[in-house]
Amino acid sequence: GDRGTIHTHSQNSACGVTMDGWNDKITFIFVKKCLCRLFASRLIDDDDICKLHTLFKNREGITSFLDTFKSTVESYTQKNQTYLDFPSFEQLWSILGNMLDQIAVDGGFRITFELLSSSGSVWTRRPDGSDETPCVFLNVCCESHPIWRSPRFWEDAFFVLLHEHRRRYDPNAPPGRTPPLAGLRTCAALSLSPSATRGPALPPPSSPEFEPALSACLLGILVYQMARHSVPLGDLTAVVERLAHLHFLTEAQIAKLRETLHEVETSDLFCYNDATEIDALG
Repeated sequence: GDRGTIHTHSQNSACGVTMDGWNDKITFIFVKKCLCRLFASRLIDDDDICKLHTLFKNREGITSFLDTFKSTVESYTQKNQTYLDFPSFEQLWSILGNMLDQIAVDGGFRITFELLSSSGSVWTRRPDGSDETPCVFLNVCCESHPIWRSPRFWEDAFFVLLHEHRRRYDPNAPPGRTPPLAGLRTCAALSLSPSATRGPALPPPSSPEFEPALSACLLGILVYQMARHSVPLGDLTAVVERLAHLHFLTEAQIAKLRETLHEVETSDLFCYNDATEIDALG
């Protein structure tokens, strides 16, 4: 490939490896060993790459990998040692890309955002002679994956956020994990339009108006996230239309979402030109 280019991940290949008999401790030790090799500028061999790919074939394996990845990156961050040489960085991105491929098939909004938030300190320099930006960060590579352009991914995101914000606002709900809304707002220096956040406070959770109001708020935020990640305008509009009607948004709430969609269409941040798609909402 061209020198200095961060290559996309390779497709997973059948390697015949099984993980029978592996428990959490064995998995942790194996993943930790692989990651520490990369941080020591030593590439992972093909057999271990194949084991990682096999690990990603189920949700438990992905979760185990991500937990170990987060703790490993945190420890290297504390030592200010998150720089990887270029070949090691490329191999790590190839591994994560393969994991994101599997997440795109099985679903996993939360996992994807956790990966994004935990990979921001890992970086490399392109080889000398590259005309591109000299420093590359791993979270930027993760955001280039096609999963971010998948309407299914964003529908998953909506339902995860809706479920967790129900618990957040209902004092009688059991405690849960902190909703990843902060990640949606701050991811890669995102700037939300005022129309995505303005409006009256949410009604009480006991009110029948609570669910449509919360849904409208989350949909307004997701419109900008989907646009930022180059979801085709037709797909974006279809997702918003479907979810808006599914959650019985009022005409006023739908009108506000239509306004947000028009802002997306006309904004200099995005490259949408097909105005006819917008009018499908409603």
